[in-house]
Amino acid sequence: MGSRRKKEDLQPFRRDLTPAFLAAAAKAPMTKDPVKSLMSIAEKVRQHVLLPASKELHLLEIMTKTVDGQRTSDAKTFTIKTDNECEEFIEKIVAVEMPNAMFLSEEMYGRATPEQKNAFIQEALTTTRPILLVDPLDATRDFRNGGDGYGVMITLILNGQVKASVIRRCTDDAQVDGHGHAITFGNHDAVRYDGQILKALNERKFPETPSQMRGYAGIEFIDVMRKENSYPGFPNLINRFDSISDLWTCGKMTEDLLKGTHHFMIVTPPVDMFDYAAAATVLTKSGGVARFLDGTPATVTEILLRQNKPVDLMKDTLIFAVSEKVFDAVRENLLTAPRAPGKVKINENRPY
Repeated sequence: MGSRRKKEDLQPFRRDLTPAFLAAAAKAPMTKDPVKSLMSIAEKVRQHVLLPASKELHLLEIMTKTVDGQRTSDAKTFTIKTDNECEEFIEKIVAVEMPNAMFLSEEMYGRATPEQKNAFIQEALTTTRPILLVDPLDATRDFRNGGDGYGVMITLILNGQVKASVIRRCTDDAQVDGHGHAITFGNHDAVRYDGQILKALNERKFPETPSQMRGYAGIEFIDVMRKENSYPGFPNLINRFDSISDLWTCGKMTEDLLKGTHHFMIVTPPVDMFDYAAAATVLTKSGGVARFLDGTPATVTEILLRQNKPVDLMKDTLIFAVSEKVFDAVRENLLTAPRAPGKVKINENRPY
């Protein structure tokens, strides 16, 4: 396993990403099973980039992103060298294994101008080529702080449909049929957790009243609940559910919803397509609900259409829920909860 290798053996590869190493890493071509192919890419990133870097956290260079005063406590306000290394690593492997694919990654999108972003979105909506939506390092802050929720997220899209999606948590060596610590979906298969087919969410029993529901919310809602009033116009959900907490990692949130330990997630706009396209896919394919507050299903196409545009808080907020009843209860609470005073102000083009 990658984590058992000597650190000195791994460091040169992570730092240099030499052509010889990348050729060796990409020697297995894309198979007929796209889930296995995406898992293979995620596992190589875990072994050769993330695990070595996790042992050198004190050496990581931190780069702050411009956020124009918005979301200053959010993980999107900074990145680290490892984000870019993961992206470069994956892009070069994909160039060998899927040379015809459109590669669209969180870091490259974040570096683009608004005009370039629009061009990326337009191409993704119209191309007949396969598209790879990639978050090379989900939960940058969690990784930098030595947490265990970080991972790699890859979604394969063809003609507007998700063909495969992988959410690979990267801290554990456990392997169950080659799918250790991962959530996967293939369009000819079911949603799997650690390689095992999940029992559908619509076959399980969940709380029906808000006082019994546990969930996650974006930092804007949390700040209002803490009375920090950083985001005027956002609903105050305090005492409306059993508990609501913030979370830095989409992978961990998705895992908790699929396990049933939590019942909903409220994602403030603009919605991150690199994280939530994968999360929405595995949740809905498991029998759950992923819908915007205006009622529109959170398909990949719909998530793409809402990128890089002015957002409407009460239209573009995204709700994940384990059942229709939970969705209805969360939506009702959002619509009726008291709001922080002041005009709604959201940074429309915040970097990813």
